[in-house]
Order: sequence, then C-alpha cells, then structure tokens
Amino acid sequence: MGKRILIVDDNKHIRLLVKATLKVRDYDVIEAEDGEVGIEKAVAEQPDLILLDVMMPKMDGFEVLRLLRKRPETRDVPIVMLTTAAQESDQIRGWDGGVDDYVIKPFNPTALLEVIERCLSASSGGNRTSQIQKLQILQQLKSDKDGSSAG
Repeated sequence: MGKRILIVDDNKHIRLLVKATLKVRDYDVIEAEDGEVGIEKAVAEQPDLILLDVMMPKMDGFEVLRLLRKRPETRDVPIVMLTTAAQESDQIRGWDGGVDDYVIKPFNPTALLEVIERCLSASSGGNRTSQIQKLQILQQLKSDKDGSSAG
C-alpha cells in the first residue's frame, strides 16, 4: 500500500489533476472539498502528507493549517501549500504557520512530486524542515520583500 496523501482543495478540477499526478507514483489519495472536511479527514484518515489550498470557502487554508498544527493527531503531518496565493506575504504567513513547503499553481507535476517525495522522506527520517531552516526562509522572504519595496 502506498503513502496516503490528502488533497484539500475546493476546485474539483485541481483535485482531479493532482490525483492523476499522484497515481503515477501509486500514492493513495484522499480528497476534501473544503477546510472543514479536510480537518475531519486528516484526523480520521491519518494521511502521510496533506496538500492544502489557501483560498477556499468556509475556512481558508491558513486557518486549516493553524488548526491542524494544534491537534496532536495531525501536528507532525507534513503539509504542502498548493495554491495560487503566490504573494510573499502569503508565503510568509504559510511558513510562520508551520507549512513544510509551498507550491504555486499552476504547478509542474514533476516538481510537485519532487516536493512531496522530499517532504515524505524528510518526515520519515525525522528530518523535516527545522525551525532554523524555516526562520532562514522567512528572513530571506522578508528581506526580499523589504528590498523590493525600497527600490
């Protein structure tokens, strides 16, 4: 049985595209059409990784991320933001919230699989993105943002 990946996205077509991409590597796919269902399925199904959209009805992905990181059952599950929210402020908010990686839509299927595999192998080896690495990424994003607004 393959690793289980939960896709939380309100766009049915995106879920189908991601599902087709994941099936190439024999991942078992669980789908949720909004954040509330995503949290329920994350707790009930215990996926190995969660792909999370930001812009969804009822509850946005940042709120879902915050709630998943608070729950003991889902606290350590790698979460990859898969979203069109590409602004640096969105990325900073995601990193601050504990996301493991960030993939911007439209996405390259091969690049998405590489991110997933890196996050899965890091989590199984206890090598998830460290707090120091996250702080370095945040610092870089913030300095890029400050530098671009100054010029």
